[in-house]
Amino acid sequence: DCDGKDQACVAAPSAPIGVVASDGTLSGKVQVNWTAATGATSYDVYRADMPAWTGTAPKRIASFVTETSYDDNSAVGGSRYYYWIKSRNSGGVSKYSNFDPGYWGTVGSIPAVPTNVSATDGTGTVSGKVNITWDAIANSLVYEIWRADIPAFLGGSIKKIGTSDTTSYDDATVVSGNRYYYWVKARNSWGVSRYSLFDTGFIGAASSPLPAPTGVFATDGTISGKVPITWNATSGAVVYEMWRASKLVSKGGKPQRVVFLSGTSFNDTSGTAGTTYYYWVKARDSWGSSKYSVPDTGYYN
Repeated sequence: DCDGKDQACVAAPSAPIGVVASDGTLSGKVQVNWTAATGATSYDVYRADMPAWTGTAPKRIASFVTETSYDDNSAVGGSRYYYWIKSRNSGGVSKYSNFDPGYWGTVGSIPAVPTNVSATDGTGTVSGKVNITWDAIANSLVYEIWRADIPAFLGGSIKKIGTSDTTSYDDATVVSGNRYYYWVKARNSWGVSRYSLFDTGFIGAASSPLPAPTGVFATDGTISGKVPITWNATSGAVVYEMWRASKLVSKGGKPQRVVFLSGTSFNDTSGTAGTTYYYWVKARDSWGSSKYSVPDTGYYN
């Protein structure tokens, strides 16, 4: 512990900067270079198939390197690697440097999109979990599993929930009775594929549709340039759908969906002044949409 009182104390060096790995310019190896760190007596070289933020831990491939250059002769042609350097002296070891990718041989390609994604529907292979499976993709090193409560085109927020180096994943963070939407991406050292087609999965029993929202109210010319619409919250709703038509369905009206909303109010500014519109609201959760609410009319001047 260097507290300034011990004259013999040596502080650990800072992390190296300027790490650069060769990109196909050399045959049979990747050369990694970096700028000397003040106080460093040697360096450790780390490598991974993918960046650390993907969950892949760097592995040390060389220790006590006294130069500011290292030839990685164990790299496989056509594969890209990520390199980090740590500085070392008698006082300890630095943090990781920033990484740089490198390769030799031909440039590779990202994997194809995973196919045949399937999630269990109330019959998971493990109690309390949704099991997701998919077909293996050539040249993939790891798969990313993504989930949402509702489809992305309805405003669902897709979040990565885990990774797998096999073609199966158990989602243990699910709530019984909720339905979830699952996508899979394939990743290798060159990048990540697009989203797969989704499949839905759940544990427990399937839920009934939500009841239609109540208390739909649209203003009648009291607000200039817009029609504010409000309604009562529906328990369990993830999102609401606002629908509008110029006349009732019984009179030949054809409601058009205007917007998806997370709240219980909306200002319609897209109409024509002086025209009366009919407004309906639907509540939606992971299982689908409710029926139309009772409509209310509104207009602005």
